[in-house]
Amino acid sequence: MGVSERRIRERLDTRQSILTVARELFLEKGFEATTIRNIAEKIEYSPSVIYQYFKDKNEIFYTIHSDAFSELIRYMRVSEMHKNPVDQLIALGEIYIKFALDNPGLYDLMFIMEAPIDFLNYLEDSNWIEGKMAFDYLKSVISSCIREGFIKETDLESLSYLIWSTVHGLVIISIRKRGLRIGLSDPETIIQKSFSIFSHLLVKS
Repeated sequence: MGVSERRIRERLDTRQSILTVARELFLEKGFEATTIRNIAEKIEYSPSVIYQYFKDKNEIFYTIHSDAFSELIRYMRVSEMHKNPVDQLIALGEIYIKFALDNPGLYDLMFIMEAPIDFLNYLEDSNWIEGKMAFDYLKSVISSCIREGFIKETDLESLSYLIWSTVHGLVIISIRKRGLRIGLSDPETIIQKSFSIFSHLLVKS
């Protein structure tokens, strides 16, 4: 490996170290309580080194957020093993729920905290690209269900938003421990059963 290649590798390794440590601190302390200095101290660099890679804490957070959505999309693509679009849609919901429950802190960073959306204000294109990719993927599966007659024809965007919102609501109630507060003995099982009921209501008999 030449000198230039080594330097590139070192920069990539340093950048990844910053992201890894920042993610740990965001999950442990919360976004607001974490500072650039906290991140620098943990990887034993000066704060000025961090600023060589990222504009500010929001940009670090947004990068972690984008990487998390890439991981979610990889999870979602597992549903493509199902050729029947209804089976794929149900699998997609189950995969989404599993991702959220397996990664509650990360899900919170992706969907609850405002920092990623705040960072969009700094960009020329203020669209939430990561969220749109996941939403468009869901829409494509639902569109196939409608086209093949498994779901009654309706407004695609509204139905997709309803399904996403419903599944999001199921998992966030569990992640924030609200199910336990209303006396549910096994909130995760309730989520799975609730989604099963919801998915069967969607499909035409």
